[in-house]
Amino acid sequence: MPKYQVRLEGRDFPARLSDDGKCLGFFTTRVVEADDAEAAECLAVNLVRDELWDLVGRPQEGDSTSMIALDDISIVDDQSDDGPGHGFTWFPIDEEE
Repeated sequence: MPKYQVRLEGRDFPARLSDDGKCLGFFTTRVVEADDAEAAECLAVNLVRDELWDLVGRPQEGDSTSMIALDDISIVDDQSDDGPGHGFTWFPIDEEE
C-alpha cells in the first residue's frame, strides 16, 4: 500500500486559541498509508480533526465555522518509517481575506 504525504490547511479556528482573540489558521503535514490519494486525504483529515479535538475541544456554539482543506498530496518513499506526524503551524487569519 503506498504512503502519501498530505499537507492540510485549516482556516477560521476559534479565537480562544489566540492571545488577541482573533481566529487562526494552520498548516500541517501527515504521512499515511492508503489505497489511493482520496483515501489518504480522508485519513489525514480525520487524524488532524482528532488531534485538534484533543487540543482545543469540540466546536462550541458561537465558534467560527472552521474548515480543513487539502493543500498538497504526494506519494513518498515507502522506506521511511516515520510516524504519521503531529502538531500544527498556526498563523493569524487576515480579516480582509
